[in-house]
Amino acid sequence: ITFHGGQKIKFWLPNHQEFMMLETNELKVFGQVFPGPKSDQQWFGNFRVVLSDDTPVVEVNIKRPTTNHSRTTRCSSRRMDSMDVFLGRSKSPLPEVQRRPMEFTAGHDVRFAIDCRQQDRPLLASSRTEYIHFETPSIGFLIVAAHAGNEFPDDWRLQLKYMHLDLLILEMPRKNEFRGLLPEIWGILPRSPEVEAMLSPPETAEKSAGLAPRVCNEDRWLRQHGGGADQLSFCL
Repeated sequence: ITFHGGQKIKFWLPNHQEFMMLETNELKVFGQVFPGPKSDQQWFGNFRVVLSDDTPVVEVNIKRPTTNHSRTTRCSSRRMDSMDVFLGRSKSPLPEVQRRPMEFTAGHDVRFAIDCRQQDRPLLASSRTEYIHFETPSIGFLIVAAHAGNEFPDDWRLQLKYMHLDLLILEMPRKNEFRGLLPEIWGILPRSPEVEAMLSPPETAEKSAGLAPRVCNEDRWLRQHGGGADQLSFCL
């Protein structure tokens, strides 16, 4: 789901494939989704941000706790609990936030900070929410670790099992210069046939193409990313 100009737009991406969601003059944002228990449910599990010349800036993967508790429940802890954050070309995730906020610059015009906030979660033991805040002359946005409370309001196990990453856009003063899937979905750019197809639910698209409905292979994604069957959305 994405929102633009007061309009709510639903779209679906092929699971486990990377797409360039957004390109500005300063950076590019790539994302991958994983499936939920229903064929029309999916969430982002990975975002990758690079400079305009493809120099790596940050890669973020969601990680899930196995039970309704967090190793670190307060933002006073420096340990990264919900996100694996890879800085630049590093092959190892950042183990902890050395200070709050932990601020960085990339290139000439990209600034970002890793931080945490306390957020009320009635069913979950942890109120800790980790996020990365990006700012450039063209755009400001957050990558946030989120639980699936909207989809499963009464089931903390599923809220945790389908923890995900949200991309929250705060401002985009130069949106008419943007490229990528999101500007097409928003209608800033003309929609390609491929993007038009993304606006139809998977079962509808498959029936139109004469294909058998896909079976969501959630367990495969969880195994590949260190998850288990009992571990725990896309939203702009």
